[in-house]
Amino acid sequence: MREGALASHAVESRLLAVGGIHVVEDAVPCTLLQVEPPDALTNLAWPGRLALEARRPGEAIVDCGGRRLILQIAHPVRAEIIVDAAETRPSVFRLQLRLFDDEAHELEVGQFTHVDWTASDILTTANDRSAGEFGWCDTCYGRQTFRAVKSGLGAVVARFGGIECRLSLDTATS
Repeated sequence: MREGALASHAVESRLLAVGGIHVVEDAVPCTLLQVEPPDALTNLAWPGRLALEARRPGEAIVDCGGRRLILQIAHPVRAEIIVDAAETRPSVFRLQLRLFDDEAHELEVGQFTHVDWTASDILTTANDRSAGEFGWCDTCYGRQTFRAVKSGLGAVVARFGGIECRLSLDTATS
């Protein structure tokens, strides 16, 4: 993990992706104490939670009731799509975008980060529209669900910032 000027003050650390919307939550309110450079993060001022937009590389310190957290912010340079086997069932594929920095560290996508997903004509999105009613978010953290509408070899593309990655899915064997 990268060591920056603020790192010696923190107990825990997180590595965030530039371009993401990241939420810092705890049992007590969290406060953004310091950001270097000052424009690396934007506090979105959401009620009841600390929501931050990562705008450029840097680092920050957050305090959550005396618990210190260092946030290191880095540009993603590589992405991959993984299939969540635990949530995948016949003809339905639960996917997640993973981002990595130039040192191959995995970056947090961010809870409310927008990822542009597209799919070939044999797949369609299949998110649970009722999830929000129960406080769930089935597209958070770079996730997306697709359903096969016909059998064959299909593809899904995820775009985040200037990064694009592709995953082929064989719907005939699902």
